[in-house]
Amino acid sequence: MKIVTAKTENELYLEVVDRAVDLLKQEIENCGRASLILSGGNTPQKYLPELFSRPLDWEKIIITLSDERWVPLDHDDSNEGMIRKCIERVPEAHKAKFISFYNEDETALASVNRLESNLIAEVMPFSVALLGMGTDGHICSLFPNAINVEGPNGICSLNIDAPLHPRISLFYKALTKIKFPILILTGTEKRKVFDLATSGVMAYPVSELLKHENLLIIQIV
Repeated sequence: MKIVTAKTENELYLEVVDRAVDLLKQEIENCGRASLILSGGNTPQKYLPELFSRPLDWEKIIITLSDERWVPLDHDDSNEGMIRKCIERVPEAHKAKFISFYNEDETALASVNRLESNLIAEVMPFSVALLGMGTDGHICSLFPNAINVEGPNGICSLNIDAPLHPRISLFYKALTKIKFPILILTGTEKRKVFDLATSGVMAYPVSELLKHENLLIIQIV
């Protein structure tokens, strides 16, 4: 695990973008293609426009999600909807393939099987993941003490007791299939939880990610 500390929000966002771009270029050069896992929330909206504006071989990149609420793309709570709005501003980024979580013709539970098949066939192992963490130590939509229905391959899960909407998420086994996970930390409360998790004093969902040997933490003081 490596930790990079930024002094300002702008420095944080640029560090995230620079690191992701370098890793994606490296993957394309070495493997001929790359995959990018993105999360929702407020922080990604600050750095995604810059990321999508960077000159990359977007046609060789597959984009998918870390997690998604079971809502249509035009819903305010849709992670994919937010990400696609960022992509729309940059024509070159349209060339990337997007693997969606939500499908209006499926139930949330049925989508878990479809997603696992698609991700295993087209994306895994995942190249780069830009992840966040909640003040309760959750990552993706893996919450403390949540009721998760795990897919047959352990790659995706359905959180059936999530507030407001069911949530589809990458599951813990999927975290081990990410070559270069990047965890972005902002705020003192999240830093306290992170410190508890790294010290082993408390166990949180993020604790599983902290075991990854290539994990990069990008934080702001």
